[in-house]
Amino acid sequence: MPAGSKYKHLLEDQDVRRWYENLEAKSVITATVYLRTLGLYCGLKSTYTLAQILRGFVFDSLNGQSKISAKG
Repeated sequence: MPAGSKYKHLLEDQDVRRWYENLEAKSVITATVYLRTLGLYCGLKSTYTLAQILRGFVFDSLNGQSKISAKG
């Protein structure tokens, strides 16, 4: 990850760092793109911890499923 990266602060979370390093071992480009995507998502959702990200993702997914079920 470049030293001046906008999303470098996300790597302070141990789980995010481990995820990033596992990706980076296979492809630096993929790891960088995924981290940027995660950073963009965090910015859009105003979420900055992995627990908040996962909680938001699960709730959004469940909410979306209930809306689909209600339409069907």
